[in-house]
Formats: sequence, C-alpha cells, structure tokens
Amino acid sequence: MISDRIRRIEEEQNRRQNPELVMDLLDIKPDMRVGELGAGRGRYVIHVARRLGEKGVLYANDIDERMLKTLRARIREEGLTNVVPVKGTETDPRLPGSLDLVYIINAYHDFTKPVELLQKLCPSLDGGGALAIIEVDPDRSYSTHFNKNEKDVINELARAGYTHNKTIKLSETYNIYFFTITVQT
Repeated sequence: MISDRIRRIEEEQNRRQNPELVMDLLDIKPDMRVGELGAGRGRYVIHVARRLGEKGVLYANDIDERMLKTLRARIREEGLTNVVPVKGTETDPRLPGSLDLVYIINAYHDFTKPVELLQKLCPSLDGGGALAIIEVDPDRSYSTHFNKNEKDVINELARAGYTHNKTIKLSETYNIYFFTITVQT
C-alpha cells in the first residue's frame, strides 16, 4: 500500500531521525502502552509496534481518515496485531487512559489547537505517563514551515498543564522535548 516513492522518503527521514535511537531516547520497552499523536502513514508505528512486542499496545492517532486508511492497510501488510488506529479530532486525541508514553513526531507544528488537544490528553497520562515531542527547532533549521521554537513549545505545554522535564538535541535540527502532567487529575 505504501508506494516506492513514500518508502524512499521514509528511508531518508529515518537517516535523519533514526527510529532505534529515538525509541531508545524515549525509553520504549516491550509490553508498554504507548500512544502516537499524528501517526500519519505509520513511519514510526511499525518500528514502535515491533519493539513493544505482542503484550504491548500502540494507539496510533490521526485526524485524517485517508491517513488512517493507509495506516490500517500498512498494519495488515506488516502483520501487526498490537496497533489500534484511533481517529481523533483537532481538540481530542481520543486515546485511552493509563498510557506509559505518548509521543509526537514531526506533527506538533501542524496542530491547529495544541493547548486544547493536549489538555484532553492529560487523562491518558494520568497514571504517571510521559509526553515526548520530536520537532524541528526553527532556530536551527532552514525551513520556514516550522514556526515553533523551544520556548513556544514549552509555553504552550505549560498552558495545557504540563511540566517540561528536559530537552535533548537529537540532531542539528531536531529536538526531543519531554513533559509530564503538572497536576495529576
């Protein structure tokens, strides 16, 4: 279902953002309950689902039904049984509770209502789960598409009820921001 052109694009993206390294930095382990916001076609879904193993589960969220259709086909094609596609909205991810981790890769800058969306995410992480955002830092990128620098991201997350724990420079242009819920609900 994924075209050769898309596979080549994903291979290039994986060279810039090595999935194994990112999963190590996110501390993704077998048997975890994980969510991805903005899963798209599932570039990371495949890697994370394999690492989680049969007893782990990945809730792959997106608001675009066309992307979810492609993702469902890809999950079938890869024979993955531990991925649950979830259709969210701009303001509600519709993820279940008790997740160990939710991550967002290269999608945060596209969120139209990030504060509202991440406020609705809080119950999913209420058991002590973490939120990680992998995003281009526009101060270190040539692209004008990315308009939220580290300070912007941290301020928006604070308004949504999260505490910034640390930032890791993944590469010359990518940061990983780590957050937890400020006040448990």
